[in-house]
Amino acid sequence: MVNVGVDWGFEHCQIYAVAKDGGVLLDQRVATEPAELRSVVASLVAAAPEASAVHVGIEKATGRVVEHLLGAGLTVYNVNPGKVDAGRKLVSMSGAKDDRRDARVLAKLVGSFRDELVPLVPTDAVRRRLRHLGRQRHALVKDRTRLTNRLSAAFREHFPAMLDLGKLDTQWQILLAQLIPTPAAVGRVGRVELEAALKGTRRTVESVRATLGSEAPVAADGVYEALEFEVPMWAHSRPAATLRWTSTPF
Repeated sequence: MVNVGVDWGFEHCQIYAVAKDGGVLLDQRVATEPAELRSVVASLVAAAPEASAVHVGIEKATGRVVEHLLGAGLTVYNVNPGKVDAGRKLVSMSGAKDDRRDARVLAKLVGSFRDELVPLVPTDAVRRRLRHLGRQRHALVKDRTRLTNRLSAAFREHFPAMLDLGKLDTQWQILLAQLIPTPAAVGRVGRVELEAALKGTRRTVESVRATLGSEAPVAADGVYEALEFEVPMWAHSRPAATLRWTSTPF
């Protein structure tokens, strides 16, 4: 039996492995390249009765490193970072994070508390695809919320009339924000452009112009000029919609 701790990183992993008798088999920084990972896995499997007897602790449940370890038949446990933090404080007076120390702590946790850990289960292609799409959707929602909040804050302070039309949660409002980022832009936008932005809504060009043409707060020199550049950029970067599946992604 071999107990392994992997302190994961995008480009490198710190790997610490000990045999059943406590002898250190590996204490090495390894690039997360397929060839290097294959080499390390092969050396670990060679030191165990079988691949499943290599028990790996890692603070990650997904990703190419985890998939590589699972694909090689190793038994992999996703260890809660809180447990690693507690273990780090037991082996170090400072409790400071260190890649080598964390890898050793992970290996010790797997060796001492394996029965309390739940091994990860290899997933098929369909489940991996679903999990990846779920993460992408989560990222899109976060980006959408962040940029919407930024736009709302700018309008609330410098162009509150834009928010009188409603929250910035529809595509036509985002298009309108790109066309009219500041009060000065109200008179510059032609009827055809406004009609295109308002298509499919019950808003009329006249009602929108009346709302946006109300008196605006006085801003210091340069502020509106900056918003003329920033607001369209934020609105353009904001995801138009979160990831939706109109048909099966499989």
